[in-house]
Amino acid sequence: MQNTTNTNEWINWIEEAISKEYFRFYDQNHFSNLQKIGMGGFGKVYRANWKSSGQCFALKSFFNFNDLTAKEIVHELKLQRDIQFHNNIIKFYGIAKFDPGIVNFNDIILSYPTAKFNLITNDYHFHSSLENQNSQAKNYMLVMEYADSGTLKNYLKVNFNSLSWNDKCNLAYQLACAVSCLHNEGIVHRDLHSSNVLVHQNTVKLSDFGLSKRIESSSNSQSKLFGIIPYVDPIRFSGRRKNKNSTPLCSSTEKSDIYSVGVLFWEISSGQPPFCTEGEQYDIDLALEISQGLREEPIPNTPEDYIKIYTECWNGEPDNRPTINQVVERLKSITTITNITIKDYETGLNLQSKSTDGQKFNQINVDTPSNIDNSLHGEMSQFIENFGLMNTKEIYKVPENNKTKPNKNYQTGLHLQSKPQIFNKINADTSGEMSLIIENFVISDTKEIVSTALLTNENISSEKNLIVDDIVNYIFKVANEGKHSSLYKNTKNILSHFNNNNINSREIYEWLLINQKNSNSIFLLGYFNYLGIETSEDNKKAFDLFFNASEKGHILAQFYVGLCYETGRGTVKNEKLAFKCCEEIANKGHAMGLLKIGYFYKKGIGININNQKAYELYQQAANLGNSMAQYNLGYMYKNGEIVDKDYVKAFELYHKAANSGNSVAQHSLGHIYRNGDGVSKDYDKAFELFKQSAEGGNLDGIVALGYCYNNGIGVSINKKKAFELYQQAANLQHNLAQNNLALMYKNGDVVSRDYGKAIELFQQSANSGNSLAQRNLAYMYKNGEGMDKNYNKAFELFKKSAEGGDSDGMMNLGYFYSRGIGTSVDKKRAFELYQQAANLGHSMAQNNLALMYKNGDGIGKDYYKAIELYQQAANSGNSLAQYNLGAMYENGIGVNKDYNKAFKLFQKSAEGGNSDGIVKLGYYYNNGIGTSVNIKKAFELYQQAANLGNDMAQNNLGNMYENGEGVKQDYGKAMELYHKAANSGNSLAQFNLGYMYKKGRGIKKDINQAIYWFDKSAKQGYQDAQNQLKKLRK
Repeated sequence: MQNTTNTNEWINWIEEAISKEYFRFYDQNHFSNLQKIGMGGFGKVYRANWKSSGQCFALKSFFNFNDLTAKEIVHELKLQRDIQFHNNIIKFYGIAKFDPGIVNFNDIILSYPTAKFNLITNDYHFHSSLENQNSQAKNYMLVMEYADSGTLKNYLKVNFNSLSWNDKCNLAYQLACAVSCLHNEGIVHRDLHSSNVLVHQNTVKLSDFGLSKRIESSSNSQSKLFGIIPYVDPIRFSGRRKNKNSTPLCSSTEKSDIYSVGVLFWEISSGQPPFCTEGEQYDIDLALEISQGLREEPIPNTPEDYIKIYTECWNGEPDNRPTINQVVERLKSITTITNITIKDYETGLNLQSKSTDGQKFNQINVDTPSNIDNSLHGEMSQFIENFGLMNTKEIYKVPENNKTKPNKNYQTGLHLQSKPQIFNKINADTSGEMSLIIENFVISDTKEIVSTALLTNENISSEKNLIVDDIVNYIFKVANEGKHSSLYKNTKNILSHFNNNNINSREIYEWLLINQKNSNSIFLLGYFNYLGIETSEDNKKAFDLFFNASEKGHILAQFYVGLCYETGRGTVKNEKLAFKCCEEIANKGHAMGLLKIGYFYKKGIGININNQKAYELYQQAANLGNSMAQYNLGYMYKNGEIVDKDYVKAFELYHKAANSGNSVAQHSLGHIYRNGDGVSKDYDKAFELFKQSAEGGNLDGIVALGYCYNNGIGVSINKKKAFELYQQAANLQHNLAQNNLALMYKNGDVVSRDYGKAIELFQQSANSGNSLAQRNLAYMYKNGEGMDKNYNKAFELFKKSAEGGDSDGMMNLGYFYSRGIGTSVDKKRAFELYQQAANLGHSMAQNNLALMYKNGDGIGKDYYKAIELYQQAANSGNSLAQYNLGAMYENGIGVNKDYNKAFKLFQKSAEGGNSDGIVKLGYYYNNGIGTSVNIKKAFELYQQAANLGNDMAQNNLGNMYENGEGVKQDYGKAMELYHKAANSGNSLAQFNLGYMYKKGRGIKKDINQAIYWFDKSAKQGYQDAQNQLKKLRK
């Protein structure tokens, strides 16, 4: 009576689900051509056509729909909620209900043990008591996806000779992806063998997640717990207990699934079941031999990498087996090597395996009895998420003799529940049916993983759940691929995913607000808040949601919790906790975790710096296809960190990462081409790489692209485009973009000059630690641009910039110490800062340091050191250093006088736009020093420098107008030029102006004015002016 009550409760659950349309209900009239295609220990499976069309479904019935069966089915359906998106797992479509009264001999729908066939009516007669008790229950069937090629075992039997190695690796890869989906959701299959793996249109479909096993064990069926012997983890054969109270060692774990996967990989390579001998059955001797290390031999011509994978999977020590994610990534690398075209079966997005050589495979004819396999067809079908929306009690009852308190596994969020299992016989079924009995092996109190998710009362949309799973799966995939830096928030890629898949982000966000019952939904709402998608950016709320989901074992959420601890977004910055979070992910073999922990070791974040460890972790992640790890490895080779410098290897890794779509690598490779670092400069290539990086949403790439447009690198100058790109990145808080945008406002480049806006942007950038912005803001305080001059403030900002490693900040800070600007004079400190910046290749610092050596300023006088430093700076194109070095050759200081060498250096300085160099070159042309006299050229050069405000050029040009040299004599123009230069403090111009007043040239003679200007010039030490004063004052 108790069973009837519980079973009716299950029926009520189904009826309520159907009435509320939580899943699809199929009417019996829509099915035709029903044929039995499989039978297991608890029911049968039929193939049926839908509405007289070519589309087929699989229909699954149950022999004994009692409370134990119902309990296990509910448990099974709960496990499937988070995996229904995956293309390599049999899908659940809904429920069908059939009238037992119309079942005839040809269309056998349900199998009733007590049914009798009536030869007169030509149909079955059902025992009245059975009909009254269970007629409601037994005419319900699960409607699932139909696999046209049957089991993997039969598929290989029929098609093996047509399969290339590409096809075999493809099958293995799909199988691994399906198991990866389970393990990533904390689900252990427990019963993997070639009769539980189906094939539909050449695509692997994983089924029967141990449902039959649990129902059989619940019903005390002792013959079918472990499945087929060769696929069972040997550790389970040796799981003896010392006493009845000890913990068994034989429970199924993810590592047990890995063992089975290894055996299946061997089977795919061989085309036949393991240890298969015609006419013989599996027995206890085989189990013992396997537990002692017996394994199948590799098939000849099997790729070594493939053999290595499956032999590691079936290692006798579970801890030495790889994780399924590692298996997936290693298979992916093999498929890359062998040029297999495989779509990503981990994403579940419109994925279908196809043979690379275009061959067609034979479908297995499952219509005839000879091809019926005893494995239930498509056992672990996908069920919709909202199976738990009804107000019914969960149908779980623990037998009186097994009321063991569940152990809570706080790491995974899963309950552990024990059940007694006793086996004393083996009966290997020749058709491949799970039929293991381990004679004399007492296996009891076996822990099985039972999901803790309880049935909810909310109306959850199956469609929205599928979309949420798809989005989270995409984010997970992108994180492991490592195409973008996790430190920057990047909305471009996820928004593109929404757009490409017609996903309405607003609808998803609103749905998430009221549907927070599973870890994917919790994580995704946090992700929307983290990036500000359809809501304001809220790091605190995002962190709380990430943390909540991570507590449920959500790997991606745990990664973002670590990221928040690393950056201090939404929580207090805690690098040790960041390290701990990501280390757990790395230990599970996920590339995103390996990359992040490698980065932490490299930077000393939450752990002591260990470059060797960083290199090893980067290598592991890179081998899993993580492009950011490939880039980081390239960086280490480029700079000789731990490894010998190897530009070729570095360049190769950069290219590999860039070609994989890594926006960081694209940006860095662009700089290599722009600067000609180990390669020929190629501005066009640099521009294209920056463009690719920007299109990938990389903020550094966006800024670099803006710089190209601003300066015409690889593209025509387009200030407007540059401004837009800087603005885009600046709005996302990129501090270099803020600095560059500020410069455009400061200089009135494309936009109206706006010192206020420039200062605001410089300040934002400076506050976030950008040393370039700190230096530029210091310039504005120094020069009084948009504000009053403030040397103290300028000094402090130059100091911050220098501490941030900016060589220009160091040079300017040294200049302030040298001159006592904003601080006390400190020649020693000035020398140190010049030296520091000079060692970084700063040419102006090299020039200033040379000047200190030349003059013995704060250091012993050393002309040779001065010339060496001037030469370094001059070779870097520093026009001031070229001028100063020219002066050394002109005056023979530290070198022999060499006017020809001086002329060439002044010429270079002039070409670099140095006004002193231009004047000196004009002087040489004017006087024929180091070159032929060329008055016209001299005049042009003086004019050029005078227009730049050079007072010596203004004086020399005035002299040419005064004397009519190279131009018509013009006292008035001469007076004008002398005045400009004199007012700038030029002593020679002051003398010449006084002489003009004394002689009355271009102006009325004025001795007082003459004395005034002679006096100014004399005070600066000009001897001719002093002589004139003596004469006039007699």
